[in-house]
Amino acid sequence: MKTCPKCGYEIPVDKVKFCYECGYKFGESTEVKESVIEPLDSLDISFADTSDTFDFSSLNIESSDTSDDLQIDSDLVIKNGVLLEYKGKNKRVTIPSTVTKIDNEAFYMNDYVEEVIVGTNVKEIGDEAFIEFKNLRMVSLPEGLKKIGRGAFAFNERLTVIDIPRSVTEIGENAFENTGMSSVVIPKGVEAISDEAFRICPNLKKVTISEGVKTVGVNAFELCKSLTSISLPSTLRIIEHGAFTGTAISSIDLPEGLLEIDSYAFFECVNLKEIKIPKSVKRIEGDAFVSCTSLKKIYVPRHLNFEYEYSKIKAEIIYY
Repeated sequence: MKTCPKCGYEIPVDKVKFCYECGYKFGESTEVKESVIEPLDSLDISFADTSDTFDFSSLNIESSDTSDDLQIDSDLVIKNGVLLEYKGKNKRVTIPSTVTKIDNEAFYMNDYVEEVIVGTNVKEIGDEAFIEFKNLRMVSLPEGLKKIGRGAFAFNERLTVIDIPRSVTEIGENAFENTGMSSVVIPKGVEAISDEAFRICPNLKKVTISEGVKTVGVNAFELCKSLTSISLPSTLRIIEHGAFTGTAISSIDLPEGLLEIDSYAFFECVNLKEIKIPKSVKRIEGDAFVSCTSLKKIYVPRHLNFEYEYSKIKAEIIYY
């Protein structure tokens, strides 16, 4: 507790420009003295009428209460290491190393930002944190990042430069839907590529899925119409409904170890010419290749009973 040297009023904070009670202005070199308890009759107190002399609403009071650790650093609002909101209009934003998490919708639908450098200690990017920017082109993500939330970078059509760090273990649904990225490597720590994670990425040409990934989710790469190269890991077990719908692949190597291929997994892959089903597959839906109009040969293990009567294809089934 500090005391005003003029009126003796006890001031609850250290860094103030004026006394709350009498309006006394502290000089830059003036130090507020520590409170000293003295008999009231020994104090020379003169009260000033401040009604006409000072507007207390102009006080710039910096609270010493740091229990919530709230910081407003320029355009960034940070609380307890969480970046809550970006309020600026800069083209380039650097997130400081004090931040460990970017909150949901922190940069929601920004019209100004073109480049984002994410701080080295960020471990999680929240849902829709960077969704639907008008001009976002580049994002630098740090090694050490663990989670990319649902829709985190969705609908950034101009976003062409972004690499997913090897440390990432979770990529949320629609995380990169409708972005401008041309290639992507899914890290080995990601066990499942979430539903629609890379849906409608028109420039995406090459996908490398690292060893460790077990599931390609529902419509994960749907309508990536430029996608011609897909590398699948030996750890892959399930290709879910519509996972590669409408891609431009002409061939794909399905790994031994794959167990299930769901309905419409390769729907309207019109360039796909032939495909071999691994012997490890236990279940494959008959409509997995609906409207694959160029498909001529399907190699099927003898233990599978595969029929595609209503799939609008004329491929030859070759059992092996």
